[in-house]
Amino acid sequence: MIELYFSFLGEHAMLVVEFYRRHALVLNGIVVLFGVCLTVAHRNTLRVEAFLRKHSDENDMRAIVAQLQERPLTSGELTAIRSSLRFPVISSTWHVFFYTITQDNIVKVLRRKYGGYGRS
Repeated sequence: MIELYFSFLGEHAMLVVEFYRRHALVLNGIVVLFGVCLTVAHRNTLRVEAFLRKHSDENDMRAIVAQLQERPLTSGELTAIRSSLRFPVISSTWHVFFYTITQDNIVKVLRRKYGGYGRS
């Protein structure tokens, strides 16, 4: 059935299907591994948010992001964030990129998640 469907697309489509069939385990493993890493990065973002809420007077993340743009995190705070995470990466909710734990990356990810104005 698949051969009939892809035969309408030409011989190159069948080459792609055959490549996938031969390497399905590896390709699917890569997709699952990327999904697990993305899940860990999103959970780390939530942990960073909880840390920032705990160490701030505000509870609103937009206000916390504005504060972060005005007053950067100290090296001790960044070290505390990194040490609380097994893998020191975070990810934006709307994108599939990973970022390391730095002041600029935390602000970038949280601004993408909660919106806001100022420097990017």
